Order: sequence, then C-alpha cells, then structure tokens
Amino acid sequence: MKKIFAIVLLTLLSHGAPGQQDSTATAGIEGTVVRVGTNEVLSKASVELVRVGAPGSLTTTTESDGRFYFPNIPPGTYRLLSRRDGYWNAEFGQ
Repeated sequence: MKKIFAIVLLTLLSHGAPGQQDSTATAGIEGTVVRVGTNEVLSKASVELVRVGAPGSLTTTTESDGRFYFPNIPPGTYRLLSRRDGYWNAEFGQ
C-alpha cells in the first residue's frame, strides 16, 4: 500500500534588491517534504523544479530533515514535483 506525502513550508527567497524589478534577478525556493497528516519528514525524496514552457528541470534530494533548496532560479512559472519509493508522487498545490 502506498502512502501519501506532501511538499510544504515553501519559501521564496529573493536575491535582488527589495522592490526592484529586474529581469536578471534570481530567487531561491526552499521547503520540506512530509508525510500527509503527520509531521513526519521524508529524507531521500527526489524534488524536481520544472519551468513551464521551457526545456529542462532542476532536481535535488531531501536531506535527513526532509528539507530541500533550489538557489538562483530565474523568473518564470514553475511546477514543483516530488517522488519517493513507497509513496504516491506529489505536486505542490495539488
């Protein structure tokens, strides 16, 4: 039986000057992967950041505390997906 998990506690971290519009500015995203209905963090979950309408993606693996981080992300629209053996795949905002 597969369990369900979620991507939570997302934070957008801006790397530009506050209030400044810059098409070259980047940001970071950090978060935690947990089992749904609990606070049980999931290590070794694969987290993928896919830019909508553009080729390629970024991938990382959660640490022992379930946390992940994507630095230096250019402006755009993204989908955030996660996978781990024994669990259903998850998408942020699903």
